[in-house]
Amino acid sequence: MNKTFVLIMLIVCTRSLFADTDSFLNMQSLDEISLKPYQSQTSWEAPFEFSTNPISLKTNYYDYFIGSVGSMPMQRSITDMLNGNWFVYSAKYTHNSKLRTYKAFIPLEYNGTFNISNLPFGFDDLWEELPSLALTEGGRPFLAYQTDLDFLHQDEPYLEIGFGYDAVVAGVALAQNSDLFSVFDAPLNIAVNGTSHQISELLNPTIQIGPSPENGHQRVYICGQNSCNDTEYSSANIVVFYQDFTEEEIEYQTFTGDSWEYTTIPVLNEWNTSTTECRKPFMAFKVFEDALYYVGYHEAVDFQLDYKNIIAEPSIDVFVCDNYGEGQWEQHSVWDSFQSYNPNYVNPTGFHTGRFMEREYFDTPINDLDDEDMYIGIGQSSHFNVGVDGMGRLHIPALFTQKTYSGYYYPELHTIKEIIFNPLTDGFTIQEVYPQSDNPTFPVQFTSPNGGLSVHNNRTPWYWWDADSDGIYDEVLDDGTWDNIDDNITPADTDYWGRPVLKTIWPFQYWDEYALADNSLLPKLNHLSITNTNYEGMMAIVWHDTQKSRLYNQNPLKYAELAPYEETIETKIAFKNDMGLVWSDPISLNNVETPELAGQNPSFAYPSNEIDFFYDSWYNPYGVLYLVYNDDTSYGSSILGIGPETAGAIKYAVLNVDFSDAPASIENKDNDVAGNNTVLNQNYPNPFNPETTISFITKEAGDVFLDIYNIKGQKVKSLVNEFKEAGNHQVVWNGKDNNNHNVVSGIYLYKIRSGKFSSTRKMILMK
Repeated sequence: MNKTFVLIMLIVCTRSLFADTDSFLNMQSLDEISLKPYQSQTSWEAPFEFSTNPISLKTNYYDYFIGSVGSMPMQRSITDMLNGNWFVYSAKYTHNSKLRTYKAFIPLEYNGTFNISNLPFGFDDLWEELPSLALTEGGRPFLAYQTDLDFLHQDEPYLEIGFGYDAVVAGVALAQNSDLFSVFDAPLNIAVNGTSHQISELLNPTIQIGPSPENGHQRVYICGQNSCNDTEYSSANIVVFYQDFTEEEIEYQTFTGDSWEYTTIPVLNEWNTSTTECRKPFMAFKVFEDALYYVGYHEAVDFQLDYKNIIAEPSIDVFVCDNYGEGQWEQHSVWDSFQSYNPNYVNPTGFHTGRFMEREYFDTPINDLDDEDMYIGIGQSSHFNVGVDGMGRLHIPALFTQKTYSGYYYPELHTIKEIIFNPLTDGFTIQEVYPQSDNPTFPVQFTSPNGGLSVHNNRTPWYWWDADSDGIYDEVLDDGTWDNIDDNITPADTDYWGRPVLKTIWPFQYWDEYALADNSLLPKLNHLSITNTNYEGMMAIVWHDTQKSRLYNQNPLKYAELAPYEETIETKIAFKNDMGLVWSDPISLNNVETPELAGQNPSFAYPSNEIDFFYDSWYNPYGVLYLVYNDDTSYGSSILGIGPETAGAIKYAVLNVDFSDAPASIENKDNDVAGNNTVLNQNYPNPFNPETTISFITKEAGDVFLDIYNIKGQKVKSLVNEFKEAGNHQVVWNGKDNNNHNVVSGIYLYKIRSGKFSSTRKMILMK
């Protein structure tokens, strides 16, 4: 390939890296003199240990997103053929090589060495990035990523979505790649309010697999974001392509991927073509059962008067399409805002309850902010996926920040929260993840889900200056001992006397928000990943934090104790159990405190889509979290222009996480949700030997599925698979599997599914 084309290809592909745009709000940085890293003491802890120390999959010179920006590139396979994790990622194996997409299969059996299958998928002469992964019911991987399949046509510079799969012939991983198919041929014309609009390029693909309306088939969905606009304003819409397949078509490679149907979201199409208003959506795609979801948030401004006029409107959005993508899209939206305030300086004579001073924290010489101007809302949260629990509720992780209605946000003041959407009630809930109030009053229940005023029930969110939510600042500068003596807080001590101290995090993968020429580091280097719940109800959220690095680099004299963190990225992971209401304090994986990571700097970490679990001999619950990441040997991201391009490595590790201290189980909670049409009761007797009775109630007639699983999540027995009339039902399990063999003693799970409802309970077989 000639050098001219290589240059063109790099320019085209690099454009997609910079597709993320900054907030409509103006960034207002704070003086670090009154900031300190938050140390959590508010929730339960989840002790952990490495059951598999980090192992290298591939040398890598590419230090940006190694997987999808909106889905999970590692998926758990539990089938008779394969028991392990599939993983797709992008890497450059030499300084001068192209970015290639690889697929790997990592078996769970550990016998001293790992025989990891790890091969590239596409063509040697293509640049391939942002891969997404989905597994069929038979454990076969489908993958999609952005590339340029028309690279020979110099007059067609647009990127495309490549799609393919692994046939897994005779149960052997990576036995046979399919061809690499193009998902659509540009241009694609869609009608918006009677006018045809053209889509020439789709980016950031997400691939999902769900059931099909056709018997014996499954349906694959690929969602791509439109990078082009009819106007000068950025407002991406999407196209979701879909088609049906069978396992046999994949195994024998007769599935050609050339008969796609598609659906688009009318509201997003209107946003994309507006000439007066701009709405930037930051969203992720998810399929669960027969429904498609596109969820996240948006920012909105009106440009009619030649300046940015922020539009106040509900901004958390869930778009839903039932009937396997063939139905109509519906929108559910609520406000993202919590009322905040501008804390006063305090005369610290005596205690911090001394009188307020006239000066307020966020005031500047040219900007006097009232309490009514301050709020907490979503900000700089552009890269995340969506999880789902056993009740069919969607879980969306998001970064929230302190904002002003006059058009500012404060990047130092971020928190991590979780938005939960319940499709049964169309209701929203928000939970604090990190930091949490020392006196937590979440979750906050939203009302009026279809766009009316959100009511927060007078709940108190996290405030950086009041961690225990008692209305009194936790700490002020000079520590309440004002004596007119310089305390080395600042050369002019009186300037900061009585200033509230703010406890902060920095959930970004580099410390300096001004490191990029266009000041767009924050929307490019945030990354949140959330798992689905497993049969035990366990979930995890993964993010990165460089607050210690930030404080040291800004003021090495004041924060000398943080010198070991000068170039350190901390990978944070929080957990919850039984779909509970309280997230754990996050564990921190870093090269200072974690011996297994000595000399490493994990970035762009992804968990598997689900946590495995087991019980020890005392029936204490343990989660097994599989983790992949880029070990970045140079701090920053050379692809963004921060730091040199040096050889790192794609790595894989396994953590065993102790859930013994998790809050009390709420496994019955799902049966209390309004609108459920099924109730699953606890089996009796329990423990049992040799048989037990499982009863359930169906309030409406419909298809019912009741299955038994072992603690590895493997299906043991199908008890019910038929249409049931409304009423009381019961079935007896005799402790045998589908092959009529007796199962061993231990903990088993039984799960019922009926319509959109699902519920799981535990039982114990004791012989």
